[in-house]
Amino acid sequence: MDNPAKNGLREKAGSYGQLLDRIASLEAENQDLKQTRQTLARGQTVNFILADSGTPSMAYLDEPNWSIGPKGEIILTAHFPVADINGFLRQKNDIAFVIARYYTPKTQEMEVQNASRAKHPLPMPKPSSEALTFLSKEMIDAAERFFARRPDFAQNFPQFNIRGPIPAPYLFWYHYRGTDAMQGLSPVQEALFRLVTTWIEDNYGEKYGLVEKQLERGVISQETVPFLFKPGDVIVWEAKREIHAAIARSWPAQTSTEFLSQSNKERDWSKVALDTDKLSMKWKLESWRYQYDGQFLRKQQSVEVIYSATSMDEEVSISKLNVYPLRYAPEVFRSILEKRGRTFWRCRYQKVVSYDDDKGIYGSGERFVIDFETYRQLHSSSSNFKMLYPSIDAQDCEHMTPEMMASEHPPSAPDIYIFPNTIPGYDLRSKKWVDLEVDMIRDIKWNKKSFDHLVVDSETKELIQALVIRQIASEQGTDIIDRKGNGLIILLHGGPGTGKTFTAESVAEMAEKPLFRVTCGDIGTKPEDVEKYLESVLHLGKTWGCVVLIDEAEVFLEQRRLDNLERNALVSVFLRVLEYYEGILILTSNRVGTFDEAFKSRILLSLHYENLTKGQRTKIWKNFISRLKDMDDNQSTGIDFGDIECYLSELAEHELNGRQIRNVITTARQLATFRGEKTSFKHLKHVITVSGKFDTYLKTVQEGFSDDQIARGDGFR
Repeated sequence: MDNPAKNGLREKAGSYGQLLDRIASLEAENQDLKQTRQTLARGQTVNFILADSGTPSMAYLDEPNWSIGPKGEIILTAHFPVADINGFLRQKNDIAFVIARYYTPKTQEMEVQNASRAKHPLPMPKPSSEALTFLSKEMIDAAERFFARRPDFAQNFPQFNIRGPIPAPYLFWYHYRGTDAMQGLSPVQEALFRLVTTWIEDNYGEKYGLVEKQLERGVISQETVPFLFKPGDVIVWEAKREIHAAIARSWPAQTSTEFLSQSNKERDWSKVALDTDKLSMKWKLESWRYQYDGQFLRKQQSVEVIYSATSMDEEVSISKLNVYPLRYAPEVFRSILEKRGRTFWRCRYQKVVSYDDDKGIYGSGERFVIDFETYRQLHSSSSNFKMLYPSIDAQDCEHMTPEMMASEHPPSAPDIYIFPNTIPGYDLRSKKWVDLEVDMIRDIKWNKKSFDHLVVDSETKELIQALVIRQIASEQGTDIIDRKGNGLIILLHGGPGTGKTFTAESVAEMAEKPLFRVTCGDIGTKPEDVEKYLESVLHLGKTWGCVVLIDEAEVFLEQRRLDNLERNALVSVFLRVLEYYEGILILTSNRVGTFDEAFKSRILLSLHYENLTKGQRTKIWKNFISRLKDMDDNQSTGIDFGDIECYLSELAEHELNGRQIRNVITTARQLATFRGEKTSFKHLKHVITVSGKFDTYLKTVQEGFSDDQIARGDGFR
C-alpha cells in the first residue's frame, strides 16, 4: 500500500525539480536574448549642421553635401532630417552608442573658395567637431568596467564623464589600446566595447599611426597636436630668457584656428590663397605649478599652446612649439629645473645666499637674505604684497603639508621641476627687498683668508678672533638683567683707509655671518627716526645673525653738551638701543676726540688704527696683487704680475692708505685697457704721479700739514 506522505514528498520533489529546470531554461533564454541583442547592437551616426550662431539647426541621418543657397552662396544641406533626435534614439533599442558630427561651412571656407574659383570639384564636407556618447545601459556598463581596470585612468582623464559626449579623437582609446585592452571584460562586455573601438580604429586608426610616427621623429602637425600632451606631463616654455615649467592637468582643448596673411593681418578670404598664409592654431592646456608664500601651494593656470605653419599638413619640430613636454626638451632643461627645485627647497626657510647676476644689476657674489616670514611681517599690509600673493590667507588652496615642508629632501620628479623662478630676497647692500632669480642663487663660499690678510698686529688679531669665537659659542652675558648687554660691541677708530671696514668684513667672513652695513646717512639725524631705524636694523641683524657695521658713527658717539639738546638726544637714543643688542656690532669712526664717557662701558673692545707703515703698505699691495691673480682671466689685457712684484718696495714708499692703493690699481687697469697693454708698474706709477699732484697742492694749501695732523690738532683723533 502506498504511503500518502511519501507520495506527497515525491510530488513536491518533482515540482521543485521542474522549477529548477524552468529557471535554467529561462537563464538560457535570457542569455540567448542578450547574445541576440548584442548581435543586433550597433552604433548610430547623427549629423548636425550648425547655424551661424553656432547652435545646431537640425539633426540628419545622412551626411551633408554642398549646395547653392538662395543668394548664390555655398551652403550645407542634407536630405533625411530628424525632428526629435532624442525621441528617435529612445525608440531604437539596438543602438549602443551614438556618434554626433557637427558641420559648419566656415570650417572649409578657404578650401571651398579656392576650389570654386579654380572651377574644381568642391571638397567633401568635413565635420568641425565630433563626439561619442555611450547610449545603452549595457554599453555604459561595459565602458565602466573597461575604465575601472585602468588604475591611472582618473589621473589621465580627470574630467572624463562616461555618460556625456566624449570628443574626438577619442584619446582614451589611443592611450589604452593594446593587445590586452579587453582583459577583465565579460564576453558580452568585450563584444559590446569592440563595437565602439572597431569604429574608432576604422575612422582614427590611420591618424593614431601617424601620431606615433611623428612623435618618434620629434615632430608634430596640426592634426596630431592634441596627442602630444596628457595630464601629468611636465610642460616647459621659455619667457624672458627663463625656462618655466608646470604639470598638465588636462588634454589640450582647441580654442581657435586662424589664417594670417604675410602682413600678419586677418585673412581676406576672397583674395588670399593658402600658400601666402600662415596657419595659427591654439589650444588651451590646464596646468599647475608651485607658488611660494611661506608655504608651497598648487597654483592653477591655463597655458596656451600655439601651432604655426605655412600649410595644413606641415610638420613642425616639437621643440619649436611655444609650449611642449619636457621629454622633448634638451637635457639641460631638466638639469636647470631640477637644480632650481633643489635650490628653492634649501631656501624655503631663512637662508643667506650669494647671487651671481648675469644682467649686471648686482655685483658677482652679492649677498642676500632669504626669509619670507620676515618679508611677510614687514609687507603683508601693502597692496603690492596682496596683489603678488592673493592666496596667502585663502582657505581653499592646496598647500604642502607641514610634514612635507619639514623634510630635508625635496619632492621627487615630476614635482621637483615646477618650483617658482623667483623668490624675494633682502639686498644687504641697498637695504631693499628684491625678486631673485632662483637659478642665480648660490651657496656662500665664506672667505676665511680675508682675516689672515688683515693688516694689523698679531696681538690685535688674536684678541678679535677670541672675542668673536666666544660670542658665536655663547650668547650669555654677565649682566644681571636678562637680555641686557649680551652682545659684542667693538669700536674701530682711525684715519681713512687704515683697515677699519675691512676688519668688519673679515670678522663677518670668519664668523660665517652676513655683514649688515649702515652709515650715518642711512640712519638720519632726528632722534625719533634714529631710534626707529636703529631698532629695525638691529632687529634684522639679530633675526638673521648678522655682524652689524655702523660706519662713520662719530655723530652718535660725540660727548653730550648742555648747549645742544638735540645732539644729546641722539647720543641717548644710540646708547639705549645698544644697551639691549645681543649680536656682534662694530662701530667705526674717524674722530673720537670728543668721545662720550657713557660709551666706554658699553663697548667691549676699542681699537685704534694708526696710519700705515711702509711694511703694512707692502703687505696691502701684495694682498691686492694676490687677489688679482685669482681673478684675472683676460690674457689680452691682463696683468704683468712679475713686473709689478719687482717694484713692490718702490710702490710701498708712497704714503697711500688701503683705499687709495685699491683706487690706484683700478685706475691703472683701466688705463692699460685703454692703451691695449698689460697692466704693469708703469701704469701704476703714472696714476700715482698724476693723482699725487692734487695731494701736493692740498698739502700746500694746508701749510704743509697732512689731513691726519690737522685732525689731531683739532682734537678729533
